[in-house]
Amino acid sequence: MSFYGYGKKDPKEIQLNILHRTILRIARRVQEKKHFFDMLTLFEACCREIPNPEPEIFQAIRDLYKMKYIIEGKKLFKEDILTNKKRNKIYEYVKKYPGVHEREIRQVFGLGAYMAYRHLNLLEAFGFLRKKYYYNKSTYFPSDFEEAKEAECLLLRNETTNKIYDYIKEYEQLRITEIKEFLQISYTTIQSHLNRLIEGGLVKKIKKGQKSYYILAEISDQEELVEVKREYDFIGGEIRFKVAIRNRTTMAIHNIAVNLNPSDQFTTNISQQNIANLPPNTTRGIDFMLTPITCGQSKVFGSVSYEDAFGNIHSLPIRSKEISIKCPLVEPLTATQLEVNEWIKNLRRATGKIQYNSISDADAFRIGREQVGALDLSEIEVDSEQKWALYSGQVKITGNNMVVKLNVENQAIILDVWADDLKQTTGFIAYITNLINIALEISYKTVRNTEEVTKKITNLIKASGLLDEIFTLYENLGTNFEITTRISNLEQLLTETIADMAFIRSIKNVNTNLISAENPDTPINEKNAIELRFKSIQWLKKIHELIQYHIKTYQDIYSDINQISIKFTAGLNRIGERILIHEEKYALGILFYLMILDKKSGITLFERNLGDLRINSDLVGGFLHALQNFGTELSASETSMKTLTYENYQFQIETGNLIRAALILRGAPNQFIITRLKQFVKQFEQNFEEAIKYFSGNIDAFRPASALFEVLFK
Repeated sequence: MSFYGYGKKDPKEIQLNILHRTILRIARRVQEKKHFFDMLTLFEACCREIPNPEPEIFQAIRDLYKMKYIIEGKKLFKEDILTNKKRNKIYEYVKKYPGVHEREIRQVFGLGAYMAYRHLNLLEAFGFLRKKYYYNKSTYFPSDFEEAKEAECLLLRNETTNKIYDYIKEYEQLRITEIKEFLQISYTTIQSHLNRLIEGGLVKKIKKGQKSYYILAEISDQEELVEVKREYDFIGGEIRFKVAIRNRTTMAIHNIAVNLNPSDQFTTNISQQNIANLPPNTTRGIDFMLTPITCGQSKVFGSVSYEDAFGNIHSLPIRSKEISIKCPLVEPLTATQLEVNEWIKNLRRATGKIQYNSISDADAFRIGREQVGALDLSEIEVDSEQKWALYSGQVKITGNNMVVKLNVENQAIILDVWADDLKQTTGFIAYITNLINIALEISYKTVRNTEEVTKKITNLIKASGLLDEIFTLYENLGTNFEITTRISNLEQLLTETIADMAFIRSIKNVNTNLISAENPDTPINEKNAIELRFKSIQWLKKIHELIQYHIKTYQDIYSDINQISIKFTAGLNRIGERILIHEEKYALGILFYLMILDKKSGITLFERNLGDLRINSDLVGGFLHALQNFGTELSASETSMKTLTYENYQFQIETGNLIRAALILRGAPNQFIITRLKQFVKQFEQNFEEAIKYFSGNIDAFRPASALFEVLFK
């Protein structure tokens, strides 16, 4: 009877019931008699004293074992572990400082190596702590600490690493020489810390021209957060095409659909496979089996769609992978032009012609070359300008010579084949004609897809233009009719262009509410204008993301990337610039009042009225200070309130080491406001550190902060 084959029930979901508690009481008595008991002894004792069925008792003991209430070979129970004051303090210390080294615990609590090991071992064994080895050192985390954040926590415990990370975070991008200037330490030391930050996924290195910069790896691009890789290998007469999805986010993703689009060169019994969910920092692989039906070269690609933790739907391309199936009919034989001319005199010739349309002569010649070249013939000569090529080889069955000439003229790919048997030449032409026809059909699809992608991107750029018109109407308080008409046009254009119904539905709902709530001929009220500007910026970001996705998908699937990328990349960049402008305009338009409070006393040190709002800053500051203290008492630790809503106003709050800043806004805060407020708090504390620490009631010392405000908030 094994107690290690635990069932499927998650121990976190198990609640102690009467049976569990009864077993614990019996376990106490058994422990008092035997000191160290085994699970079988406990099971036998429980069966003698408890009337429940044996399987039920057995399962309850397994529950307790899995939840680590009791552990084989230990005389203590889980409820005993924290009764030891020293052990309890160690546990609280690790909760406060996750990632702490064993050596630090020994120093803080004055413990020898053995006693530290004993306390930590018990805390780990009974599920209070989790050990992680970091650079050959034992570090400890609370058992419920998020594993995905362990690396970040351990990295930033180092003071120098933390400083480098903070500088990059503050200045957004830095070169090593700039970091060296800030810290006044050696280049090699900085490089070592940067390498650790890169390995830990907190920082990444980018190139701008000939210069290298370091930026935070807090990536918004989903493709870098959720990574898709693909490869293939040969399994007998089939090809196994492997797709691996890696979730690099800190939360699980769900409803993952993996779609493969093999060309007509392959057949597959299943083109879509699904994954219910993928936990953080895990990878899942999926195999597709492809059966080749012809020889030649072809690309296999596809897409992955998934739902993130917030219910948002994302799509990523499976980048194309070229697969070559070599034809077994012929083998290469190198020859000169003169030798080939001699062979032709004694060989029989057959000619085939393949008409084409919708593609250029250059593309037709490329397709013909690719398919003939895949047959292991030797290429003797090629004239790309005149569009002809000459090949030589041997027929495998007979060992006799073969010559193939390919040329393109008058919208046709012409094949001349010389062999000693007319049946061989006819069969070969039929075979290669099939390969070229398949490749041509794929090329036609490429043209059609190019037109479709072009239309989608064009419509999305038009949609961004409509949003620019809507932004202007918001700013000028245009009539509800003017605004709702343009939003309706936006909805219609996107409905014709994309399949993201959730995005379209959000636009439709806003428009419906606006139409039903307002008189069409009256100007939009200021409150609605502010709310709609915020939503419209999110819409514009979504459109920017969709354009980016379509350009990238096209580039990954097709080799001729210039047609799409050159035409639309400039437009995409302009939309990105307009997003930044709209973000800044919106942010500066909703600023109403700024207050800087002393963190300890709640007294207002500096204030700036940006509108016609009249408030008692001491009263409001005292209120915010009281709320903050109330939150601290509830959580038994220092907390930081970030936002507060009151009627038509929102407070964005940022807490530093010495001060608390509160921006009173007329709308929802965006990233521009949040970032600038953080910078203001940090710079304010640096500029006025002494004045804050020894504040005696004279607020004149903080008046120069007006210049800082002007710099950051224009």
